[in-house]
Amino acid sequence: MTAMAKLADALCQAAGAILAAPNAQDELTVEGSNEEYGRRLCTVIATFADDHWLQAGSMEKQHLLLRHMLEFTRIPYLPLAAVALSFWGALMREAGAAPGAAKLLSIQSGRGTSADGGSQQGQQADADRSNLIPPEACQLLVQALAEQLIRLPVRFEDVDVPLWADSAADYKDAVGQFRSQSKMVMRAAAKLAPLPVLSSTAAFQQVSLATATRSDNTEGTAASSSQQHQQGSQLQQQLQQGHMALEATVLLLESVLPSMCDAAVMARYGHSLKEGLGALLQQLLALRFRDPLLVTLHARALEAFSKYIIHASELLVPLLTTTFECMAAVPIEQSGQLPPPAKVTLRWKEEAMARLSMAKVMLNVAKEAPAAYQPHLEALAGRIQQLWDAGQLREGEKVALHEGLMAAVTVANARLQQQLLEWLLRPVHAKWSDPRWLATLDSPSAFASEYMQHEQPAQGSSVVIQSRPQRWTLHHELQLFERVLRRTPPPPPAAAQLDGQQHQQQYQTASQQQQQQQHPFTPHLEWALVPVTNIICCLHGLYR
Repeated sequence: MTAMAKLADALCQAAGAILAAPNAQDELTVEGSNEEYGRRLCTVIATFADDHWLQAGSMEKQHLLLRHMLEFTRIPYLPLAAVALSFWGALMREAGAAPGAAKLLSIQSGRGTSADGGSQQGQQADADRSNLIPPEACQLLVQALAEQLIRLPVRFEDVDVPLWADSAADYKDAVGQFRSQSKMVMRAAAKLAPLPVLSSTAAFQQVSLATATRSDNTEGTAASSSQQHQQGSQLQQQLQQGHMALEATVLLLESVLPSMCDAAVMARYGHSLKEGLGALLQQLLALRFRDPLLVTLHARALEAFSKYIIHASELLVPLLTTTFECMAAVPIEQSGQLPPPAKVTLRWKEEAMARLSMAKVMLNVAKEAPAAYQPHLEALAGRIQQLWDAGQLREGEKVALHEGLMAAVTVANARLQQQLLEWLLRPVHAKWSDPRWLATLDSPSAFASEYMQHEQPAQGSSVVIQSRPQRWTLHHELQLFERVLRRTPPPPPAAAQLDGQQHQQQYQTASQQQQQQQHPFTPHLEWALVPVTNIICCLHGLYR
């Protein structure tokens, strides 16, 4: 038995002993007798895995260490779980499923052996590396990390700081780091074992969505009836549990779906993987939340399936229909075409953010699967216009939806891009071509009289600036320009000039074709660029 094999055996015995001790879970948490020892032991095992995992001896011993580390990962004590997470990160790197250089192959091939022996050891290392983490371990690992994530708070304003953290800021930093590292490890696990990880994801999502749905019902009860303080606190606690459950689901989906929706993975696992992911999405499409934070998290969960729509374009329409209905579930007190109230409450801000998050789902899905939108562009444009005319969209939501349409036509031909751009900018063009409006940009004083009207204050009172609706509209008109320019692709470049007389004619032909092409926004420069320049000049003039 080699020295490293003996060390692995000692680590297995130490881990098994501490986990088998009476009240092991309590003793490994804060103020427990084995708290520091457990963290140091996990640190040593993680270091061993990073440098000497293939030298641990038999595969049975490796699997025993994996089982012990899974138990450490499950213990509801974040500092210990974070140390255990470094072990999994090291193994994922060695397995080639996570970013980072693998060390094991170089160590194995660097031993003092013959050339033939070294070659055999290298081949053995390659084989061992492909089986470093069994599929069952990947499945249990994702399950354990999801159980840790569901315990972490979403908001930290009124959270109880645990004893091991020095402050709320320290606790927040630790939670953020754990979430980030967990996403990397879960993404790697999904790459190694897509179907087992899909099974864990489905089981966890079903439970967490039920928790979130129950908490949303309690939120509605608390809002519609007068409760005593104690009962209200219980309802608030249930709502926080719903937030934590849905946040954990979102993190899980954002982690595993990019690996599962990879074209090579989908081709390899075929129908079973596609159907399983479709079932997950269908569960999300059936949800309708009222709490603003739950709506925001729901939007993130839907966006996580953006890459999946490439392989299941038939689900695009149900997904977008869900986003429109979820926006409607967060009501607007007044017409969306009006600016927000002069003084907005925290609840108003949260609801506005929730609606905007749902509006951006179209954009984020279009970035990944623009081709799926092509048969539905006209219907989507009509739906957006219908909602706007009915006052059921705010200015920012309309801009986000319009940006989604522009992102969807990035793979379309130039003619379709120009037609969509013409439709989007037509209302602004009509207004900005009006001589009466252009006169408001003639000078800083004219601009101020239109967009910064103010009343003469009474003695001792502050100046009240009026014209909020005008400024609100102008802000979103300019935002629309910026967004459509961002999403409008330039024409393809001309072929590079080639050496030799025989290619000169080919280059000249390509140059002529490019001259005939133009950026889709070019026809709008004449009427758009001058007003934008005048607005900038007026703003600079006001601050001289």
